[in-house]
This record gives sequence, structure tokens and C-alpha cells, in this order.
Amino acid sequence: MRHPLSLAAAILTVAAAAPLPAQIGQPAQDTAAGAGTWDVTRSLGPSKTLAFEATEGTWMNLDVSPDGETVVFDLLGDLYAMPVEGGEATRLTSGPAFDFQPRYSPDGSTIAFTSDRDGAQNIWLMDPDGSDLRQVTEEGDREVNSPAWSPDGEYIFVRKHFVERRSLGAGEVWMYHRSGGGGLQVTDRTSWQKDQGEPAPHPDGRWLYYSQDVTPGEQFEYNKDPYAGIYAILRRDLVTGETERVTGGPGGAITPRFSPDGRLMSFIRRDRLDTELWLRDLETGEEWPVWDGLERDMQEIWAIHGVYTQYDWLPDGSAIVIWAQGGMWRVDVQTGEAAEIPFTAHVEQTVHEGLRYAVDVAPETWRVRMLRNVTTRPAGDLVAYDALGRIWTTSPGEEPTRLTRGDYETPTFEMAPAFSPDGRRVAFTTWSDAERGRVRVVGADGRGTRTVVTEPGHYTEPSWSPDGAWLVYRSVGGDGIRGRTFGENTGIFVVPADGSAEPRKVRDDGREPRFDAGGDRVYVITGGGAGTRLVSTDLHGGDEVVHLESENATQIVPSPDGEWVAFAERYHAYVMPFPRSGRTVTLGPNVTAYPVARISRDAGMYLHWSRTAASPDAGWRINWSLGPDYFARELDETFAWLAAAGPGEAAEETPEPEAQGRPISFTAETDRPDGTIALTGARIITMAGTGWSPPGGWQPESRSYRPVGTREEGAGPGLPGAAPETVIENGTILIEGNRIAAIGPTAAMTIPNDIEIIDVSGKTIIPGLIDVHAHVGGESSGILAQASWPLMANLAYGVTTSHDPSNDTETVFSNIELLRAGEKLGPRLFSTGTILYGAETPFKAVVKDYEDALAHLRRMKAVGAWSVKSY
Repeated sequence: MRHPLSLAAAILTVAAAAPLPAQIGQPAQDTAAGAGTWDVTRSLGPSKTLAFEATEGTWMNLDVSPDGETVVFDLLGDLYAMPVEGGEATRLTSGPAFDFQPRYSPDGSTIAFTSDRDGAQNIWLMDPDGSDLRQVTEEGDREVNSPAWSPDGEYIFVRKHFVERRSLGAGEVWMYHRSGGGGLQVTDRTSWQKDQGEPAPHPDGRWLYYSQDVTPGEQFEYNKDPYAGIYAILRRDLVTGETERVTGGPGGAITPRFSPDGRLMSFIRRDRLDTELWLRDLETGEEWPVWDGLERDMQEIWAIHGVYTQYDWLPDGSAIVIWAQGGMWRVDVQTGEAAEIPFTAHVEQTVHEGLRYAVDVAPETWRVRMLRNVTTRPAGDLVAYDALGRIWTTSPGEEPTRLTRGDYETPTFEMAPAFSPDGRRVAFTTWSDAERGRVRVVGADGRGTRTVVTEPGHYTEPSWSPDGAWLVYRSVGGDGIRGRTFGENTGIFVVPADGSAEPRKVRDDGREPRFDAGGDRVYVITGGGAGTRLVSTDLHGGDEVVHLESENATQIVPSPDGEWVAFAERYHAYVMPFPRSGRTVTLGPNVTAYPVARISRDAGMYLHWSRTAASPDAGWRINWSLGPDYFARELDETFAWLAAAGPGEAAEETPEPEAQGRPISFTAETDRPDGTIALTGARIITMAGTGWSPPGGWQPESRSYRPVGTREEGAGPGLPGAAPETVIENGTILIEGNRIAAIGPTAAMTIPNDIEIIDVSGKTIIPGLIDVHAHVGGESSGILAQASWPLMANLAYGVTTSHDPSNDTETVFSNIELLRAGEKLGPRLFSTGTILYGAETPFKAVVKDYEDALAHLRRMKAVGAWSVKSY
């Protein structure tokens, strides 16, 4: 999200960290009392004070006092005031809070502004000298901004932000009394993604003007045409409630303001590549441009703080004061002449040191973290999962071992293991780029692999019938990475576990199929983004029953006896009884109709059931994983009343969710080439002269150089001599294993005779590119290809390291580990995984307090992330 920063350009001076003698405009606080709660205004560790004199700024909002003597404006999150002619500005607010969009009340006695000083963007008031701060709105998730006073000074109109299933959201106009309260809705959003904002009450008090995205459809689109028109200015009759369009069309119309007499409306419009200030005569409808010197407006993008910055008319109606080109300008409305208003503002900001952690990009060995499809043998004594394209099994206290012998005709990835009810066999699926997918069965001891579904396809999620005679599985379509061939016959299928008959389709849709306790029905999960349902049908797809429904569940897993159900919602795992009432039952963590217990502290992936021991009379246990760790919780531990001695006995308190798991992963080796090669004859563009150097600096060797520490001093080719050059016209690069050992002019390099020499004359070699915002794509349905063309294309264009700031967690971290192990070809890859999303979706990352935030970081770190993206 773009934050409404006002960036200043000037001569900088950086001083040692020290608290400001006083923070202007900060209400008194008891720091000790609030030490345990988040406070945006409190210091956050080591810092420095950044101080300078600013004579220009970026995206500055301003307003003119009713007497025409003073301009108030924002700069770098602080508010300033100065004479309307310009000069030295007085700072009105300071401190960590981000204050912006100041607006004088009609009588000039009060300034309304937007601030995040209470932890969210709200509307605050202060006196013109910055004193007597008081809060008007107290919104949390529904942040407000763009304050505009009613002509009588009693109400403040604002833009209020709403988010549903997409984090972009949309605004609508609300009004709040200056004394506070919950506010009143004024306008109606056209959708959850089409914006309204920039409220501007007309001086007569009857009409409210505002801008609105009037492009077709209900969704926000990134590719919009400003020449056809994106925004229009509408007005609402505050007496009758009627709304009408005022102006728009080619170039759009945004940010309305009014002359003091109310006859002229100023607004902003795009004309080809220029953003211009326009006027409209509200009596005649005439429109004309006044000044074409404005900065680029924000019509094409997400503009939740205004499509252009706030500006104002002078009280005599002769001119408009507006920000553009880094400064403030006085624009004569008759002649269109613009004169810059010079200013100087003292900026003093506390800059906290960012957190930095070392990341080993090429460790020799590493603990595999992204374990997928974790499952437990029904007796509870053996765990299976897939990682690095293989299926592994492990028992408590033992090192994992590969399940199968891997004796396939072509290189093949294995995935999605499932134990048979007697625990003696494991069903799984495979993928080969050459042979496509299969469904297979192998003994739990790794012997006797048999292909059950021989037709090539894209298969996943196998599961057993209670008697072990049948398998149910899911067939999915192809995608742009695996290819789309053999992906036409999709749906849920059953097949004899011995492969003695052809598969039979049960239904066209659904995921995570499994048999019910009787073996004559199949459960599937349907839906997704707008609600999830657990349904069942008979083995021919008929007699559908909807058992459970949920707004946000991502997993719904009935126990094998059908008496209980585990589910995951917004990353947490829960368990509850499986009620049967003849009606669809709503499932969720906050329902009160039946007992529900949360069992995971941070997250629960791959929920599944097993017995607590190798006995049909043993109790049930819910199992799950998070990264390399395995978690389990017995039902008796979750619901204490299950173990009660008799009816009426008091139940113990529900235990805390499981926080510590058991490691079940293994150590893998990073794929590293052997030997030494020399690339000779190329034009080499080095990193010397860029300001970067390896730890310890460059080691010169006769116009060749290498990073210090890669060899012992004095060893290797070259002779002591001049410092490294930025560009070497005819150079050689010596590579040992996965490290550059030396770089230099070919004529000055001594190359051993026993290494491979590759002549790259006529080529130019540059350092590998690091793409820190690269969406590298990913396979669908959890079926990973052995070769990914997006990864290979990035590598072919010189990208040797990629950081993907939004990708499916399970897919991208599996691919990261496959790349590191040498099972796939591509750049070295890092990722945030699935974004920490703020919209109302099943994968929303709910953050209400510090512990919530910490839990999200723990769960992402568990699967291999060292960065996260809050979106």
C-alpha cells in the first residue's frame, strides 16, 4: 500500500540518537503504564535524529485559513503553518505519528487532520497553534481520512475505507459530529472495490460533492484508460438524498473545491499526459482549464488518501493555492498565471534502525522445512510425508527414510501419501514431466510398488475405503507450467486398490475426497473463496447431502468413525463433534451450538486422524504439521469431559493449544558443482567501483581480483598489483565449485592446465541479477513439475537470485528446496510465501494484538521464510 508520505528534498544532517526535548502536539502519556501495549508514538529501539531544512516536498496537502493569512500543510508526517505569502514555516505537530491532510474549520478556530497516533488512521482536532489535541473518530479496521468541514462547522465529512474479499477495498463518505460519535453514512459504495472519496461540501450546505470511480464493472482494474474517463464528480442532496453526476468524461474529474461564493467549482482533470487544474461554472455548466502545471494524479491506481492532494481557494476568490512540482503555488483563476510560494520548513524526524538478520544463501547442509501431505498410520506409530520430490517415513525418535526404491523408468516426483486402514500399504501419486501422473500403491515397508491408475493424468489426494479395497482420488486439470495435456478428465474418481478395474467418476467437482465410516459414501469439500461446504454423495455421485458449511474453513476432516470433525480456519486448527440434525450445520470457531476447541497455537497444516495406539478401541488423536514439526492432540486431552468418570462430573478447563511439536524432518545437502572451470575472452563488467565489496574488501592480484577469504593469501593465479577494474575488456573468470575464485585480464591470468576452459569471446558477462520483487509463478493443485519455464526463463535472462513477495506457501517453499537440492533448475529462490492478507478471505491473517503478529511470523519462519509481506 502506498503510504501518504510527504518526502522532502534538502541538505541533510544526521545526528546521534537523542529524544526530542518535546514532541509538539503529543498528548501527555504515562509511558510506564503502557509498556505492555502497542503505542505508535513510543520509541522502538536504537534510532538517529534526521534534521534538515526543507524547501520542497512531495504530495503535500494544504489549506488556507478563513482570514486568508495562513497556509497549513503536511510534510513528512508533521503539520506546519506559515504566512500565505510564504517564508519560514512553524511546525505544529511532531513525533512518530503520521499527521496529514489539515483543514481549517469555517471560523478558523480549529484544524481537523488525519493521524495514526492511536494506532489507526482517524480524524483529530487541534487549535491553530498545534495545542489541545482531541480525537473525533475512533475507527479501527475502517480507517478514515480526507476531512472536510460542513459550512456551519458542526460536522466533518470523511472518506471511510471498507474491505471485503480483496484488500484494495473501497471508500464511501461518512459524516461525524465534531464532538465525536459513531458517525453517519452519507453515500453508498457501488461495490467493494470501486472507490468514492474526496468529500467537498458546497458553501450553501445543501450539496455534498465527491469523486467516484465510474469505470464499468464491480472490480478494481489495474489497466484503466484515463482518456476515456476513470473518475467523475458527483453530488448528493443532503436534504432529499438524491445523487447526480456533475462532470467527468475524457480525462476524468477529481478533487472538487469551491470559490467562496459557491458559483465556481475547481477540479482536476487529465489532458493527454498532463494533469490540469480546471474550473466549472455551476450555473452555466461551462468548463475551462486554468493551469497545466500540476503533478501526475493517481486516477489509475489505488488512491485511498485522495486522487490528488488537498488544496484551497483564497477567501477573496482571486486565486487557488495548490501543491505541484515539489512546492506550493498561487494560481490566478482569471489569468491562469502561477507564482510559486517559497517556504522553508525545519524537519526533525526520529529514524529507527531497521532489523537486519544474516541469511546464509548457500549453506552446505540444511534442515528440510516444507513437509507436505503429512499423514499418520492409523495405529499412530508411523508418519509419512513428501519432501524434495520423495515420500519419507519416520517413527518417533528415528531419522526419516525414503519409502520407495524409486525404480521408475524416468525421473519421477512422489507426493500425497495415504496409509491403508490396516497400515500395511501406502497409496500415493507421482508426476513425471515425460510420463505425466499416476496413482500407485506400495507396501509400508517400501516393497511392491504397483500402478493402480495407468492412464496419464494430473492426480492427487488419494484416500482409502474403510475395508482397504478401494481408493478415491482427485484428477485435476493441467496448468501453464506442467502443461495441459491429459488434464481433460477432471473430478473425483474411485478405483479398486489392486488396480483390477478402470477408475469410475463419482462427481465433477470437489477436493480432499475421503470415504465415510460405512465406505458407501464419499465426502468432498466444495466451494472456496466465498464459503466452504462438506458434502457427501453415494459412489455414483447421487444422493448429495450438505453436512457442514463454513465461511472461511480451508480444511474439513471428519474422523474415521464420523463422530468428530477437525477443521482449519485462518490458519488455526480446531476440533468439534460432528452433529447430525437433518440440516446443514454451520461450522466455525465462534459457534456456541456445540463445543469447539482450538488445538494449534500458530497454525495447523494437513489435519488428519489416527488412533492413540494400535487397537480399534484406542481413543482418537488429531495430528497436524507446521513446517518440519509434527503435532498431535488426543481428544480426551481436548475435551476433558470425555474422560469423566460419570455423568455430571465437572469438566476440567480446555488445555492451551499445542505450541511445541516434534521434529520429523531430515538434513539435506545443497547441490554444488565439483571442479574448476575458466571462462575466457569475455568483456567482464565487475562489481568493483559500485560501492559494494565483500567482507574484508577486494584482494588485488595484478589487475585481477577475488573476494578476500576465498583462497589462502598468495595462492592461486595472478600476481600482486593494481586495484580491480570495473570493466575488463578481455577477461577471465575462474570458478571453483560454486564460487568465483578470481577475475582479471586474460593476459595477466595464470590458468592451470588441468581445468576446463570455455571460450566466451564476444560475450559480455555481468554479475548475476537479484530480482527482489519477482513473481515466478507456481504449479497448481500441489503437483510440482520437474522443470519450470518461468524459473528457467529468469535464469536465462541473468537473474541468479529471485525473491517472490507473494506466492502459495506450500508450492513456493517446496520449489525453493527442490532448487537448492538440485532437483530443479532456476535462480536461487526466496519468498514470503502467502501474503499476510488483510481482506475478508479464508486466508486472512488476523492481527488484533502483538501475539497474533508473532504467531504469523512463527508459522512463516517454520516453513522457511525470512521475510513476510503484509498486504
